[in-house]
Amino acid sequence: MHHALTTAFVRLAAFLLVAASACLGPQAADCPGGGVCPPGLVCRLDRGDQTCALASCGDGVVDPGEACDDGNNDSGDLCPGDCLTLPSCGDGTIDPGEDCDDGNRVSGDGCQATCRFPVRPPARWGHAMAYDSARGVLVMFGGYSIGSLNDVWEWNGTDWIERDPGTPRPMARWGAAMTFDPVRGHVLLFGGFDVMGAGTNDLWAWDGGGRWVELTAAPAPSRRGLVSLAFDTSRGVAVLFGGRDWMTGPNDETWEWNGGAWSLARPPVSPRPREAAAMAYDESLGRTILVGAGPADEMATWMWNGTSWSEYRIVSPSQFHGGAMAYDRARRRTVFLGGFTVDQPVPPTPWFGPTMELAGVAWIDRSTIPPAYPRERFGMAYVDGIGAVVFGGSDGFTNSEPRAFNDLWSWDGTTWQERL
Repeated sequence: MHHALTTAFVRLAAFLLVAASACLGPQAADCPGGGVCPPGLVCRLDRGDQTCALASCGDGVVDPGEACDDGNNDSGDLCPGDCLTLPSCGDGTIDPGEDCDDGNRVSGDGCQATCRFPVRPPARWGHAMAYDSARGVLVMFGGYSIGSLNDVWEWNGTDWIERDPGTPRPMARWGAAMTFDPVRGHVLLFGGFDVMGAGTNDLWAWDGGGRWVELTAAPAPSRRGLVSLAFDTSRGVAVLFGGRDWMTGPNDETWEWNGGAWSLARPPVSPRPREAAAMAYDESLGRTILVGAGPADEMATWMWNGTSWSEYRIVSPSQFHGGAMAYDRARRRTVFLGGFTVDQPVPPTPWFGPTMELAGVAWIDRSTIPPAYPRERFGMAYVDGIGAVVFGGSDGFTNSEPRAFNDLWSWDGTTWQERL
């Protein structure tokens, strides 16, 4: 018996129970292609398949017992072939206005709960990203695609939603840095390169309600992009290091933002100037961790305690530029991914950095585990209940024009998983 016929029987079970209880009811109808329709229903062809329907179904009039009648016995239009149920998202049929219908109202399986295909931000690299743990959303800003961007997207663990903050808002840019300030409940955005390639040093707060607020204070770090930024939760300050100064090149300054003012730290020892380094605050160590984008002869991990930098000469991803880190709060480990090495020939082997985890003061190489597609200048943040999450980035200089991505991956400590 055809699937459509079987489906019709199930849907009409309750309706037919009343009819079947009558002493003398209508007789069952034999269908020409085989099978039987219950009493009171007749066989119809629905796009070549047999189905059972009320005798009046298809006459264009909504008769008693019918939910709709569009004048035919075809499904996939305004009314199904049996006239008994209205089309709806999750019924397994792609109705008008739907992109897809996989028979459920669940997102994250390729067809969203709204029966639309998943929406993703356009491909990009050099964007800024941070996780707003108060609201449970991943926030992404700007970056570079065909040109510089200043759009705002949020990911709630299932769906991407583009936000429209109106004005004022940060100008389009790439190479900005972002971190979440849990003390004041907003996401901070600093610096980057504008559409003309000039550095910026403005500081903005995204309040989550759809509004940008510019935070002004002097003195402030110089105009720069590709800075490293992380939030020290034990001291309640955002820590900024280095970046490419618009006028002088790579920088080695350490700045802190306390919610109202910038202060320039003057530690006795500091990492050498660098840009596009990876930085995250490791809560288990109580230190801000800095790796990557170092000189060719540097094999070190740097740690900032709020007063001084300490250099740990351990095996670390120190030479990779454009990688990123995130602290996995559930597993109490800092996760590093990607970036590229400028010392390798073109095309390099290998070109992109590994997946590594910092456990205590030892890095564990997880490169044997299939990674997210190799990339650099991507966004990375830890998302509660999911793990470290990576979006976008580019394939660097493997092509004359870097190819940008808009895929989303998550790391649970065991595998990289692409998210729909």
